[in-house]
Amino acid sequence: MKKIAFSLAALTAVVTVSSASALPLFEDGLDNTSAFTITPTVAGTNVSAQIVNYGTGFSVPNPLGAVVRTHIEAPRTVAGSGATTGLMMTANDVGFLGGTGVAAGISAVSTATFSGAYQYSFDMYLSISDGVTEPFPEAGSTEQGTAAVGQTNTTSTGGWSGRATSSGVNTWITNENGFGSADAGLWNDGVEIFRRGDNRTSVESPFTPAYNENLWNTAFVNGTNFGVNQTPANHWVEVDIAVVPQDANTSSVGVHYNGVLMMFAIVPNADVNGAIAFGYTDPFSSINDQPDFMYGLFDNITVSDTVTVPEPASMALLALGGVAMLRRR
Repeated sequence: MKKIAFSLAALTAVVTVSSASALPLFEDGLDNTSAFTITPTVAGTNVSAQIVNYGTGFSVPNPLGAVVRTHIEAPRTVAGSGATTGLMMTANDVGFLGGTGVAAGISAVSTATFSGAYQYSFDMYLSISDGVTEPFPEAGSTEQGTAAVGQTNTTSTGGWSGRATSSGVNTWITNENGFGSADAGLWNDGVEIFRRGDNRTSVESPFTPAYNENLWNTAFVNGTNFGVNQTPANHWVEVDIAVVPQDANTSSVGVHYNGVLMMFAIVPNADVNGAIAFGYTDPFSSINDQPDFMYGLFDNITVSDTVTVPEPASMALLALGGVAMLRRR
């Protein structure tokens, strides 16, 4: 099992690293998918991915009512790309037609590879019916947005569905905080190394930490609240993964949502050198009863040598926490 370093010395090293330049190493506005390999993260074909203009309107591939969806422009931009063109992904999206669902996921893995110090960024919109302006989701609503660095394969790149066989470092976050007390996680070569939940209060080794609801309420101010805390659902979320070499053998990985540091670990350098990836997954076979609204949108993929480094206070916060049993909302 990979081990996470949380010594004070390690934390000091992390916060003193910075980058003075701001050079883009990679940019893609997702007008097409030529720079990525798109593949299911688990066996099966119950997934979809298609380029859409989310500003003018689109529908999911297998809708109940052919609902046309539109969204505002994502917060970041890539020069020369369509303002509201992006990649829509769905998972477990045809089960309601035949009455049988299946846990499924899909990922886009870059053909380009990266190493050293870099920051991987993109915009993500995790859609779900909100129960106010749209029908309330009664079942099957828990799905996840995923991201990964250091990828060496294109067949399993993260999320709960593809966690056990994933390469490099991958992370996931649940759309509506409905995955019990584990609403975000970090995995290294198929081993869980970090877990967070929006409503977890106890501390259990070895995962650190599981609980800090203020992070959800701070990061996702504009997200839908389903009754407990704010969620990543139904608004654009800026995702940033900062990779900072610590020494000849290790690098830190910090996962940020809307500028808020959510997860952090120190891993072998070999596990952050490789391709980047993003994706969408449904970790359960239960069938969503509002599939017209269930999808992930992705836009404005960038990699630069500008590295966002967390503050010492945030790092100290990450020394507390725990792990919990998983459940479906």
